[in-house]
Amino acid sequence: MNEFQNFFIAGELCLDFCNTFDHLHTPPEVDHFSDGAVVLRWAQAAGILPANKKTSVSTDERSYKKLLQTRALLFKVFQPFAHDALPIKSDIDSLNTLLQEKNAKVKIVLDAKRFLSTFEADDAFEKIEYETIRSAAELLLSITPGRLKQCEGCGWLFYDRSRTHARRWCTMDLCGNRAKARRHYERVRQK
Repeated sequence: MNEFQNFFIAGELCLDFCNTFDHLHTPPEVDHFSDGAVVLRWAQAAGILPANKKTSVSTDERSYKKLLQTRALLFKVFQPFAHDALPIKSDIDSLNTLLQEKNAKVKIVLDAKRFLSTFEADDAFEKIEYETIRSAAELLLSITPGRLKQCEGCGWLFYDRSRTHARRWCTMDLCGNRAKARRHYERVRQK
């Protein structure tokens, strides 16, 4: 069983990345990225890093800590959308600074008969950070008002692509069923 099978429900890489930290159930907060090895396994499950391949990571903790700071920034950027608000300018400025830093390492290469954009970094954490920032920029450029939501049960962020745009939970199997069970219990208890 994949340890991250329930983590990819948001519909956008950057939102799935934000959801690796449990902001709602505090205290205690739960950080699913307890160490660098967990982050690498998540990135492999997300398709950022090659699966089943040993990835060497810099022993420098700075890139790991910077990755966690980027995750916190992305949550601050996207969470306001779930409440019909916009992120504050300083958070967008911080995201732009990160984009400029990372884009300096982007190159166009010829692969077989097509051109590809590649990010060149020796550090796997930096590659993960780049891919999540790139996903965030793409989402910000295409976001539709009212589509980015926060689960009423667990607080995870997701982009609602349902036909009716009425999605309320991360998944019906998890938080949706719990909410229905709670409502049923309350109705039975009130009788």
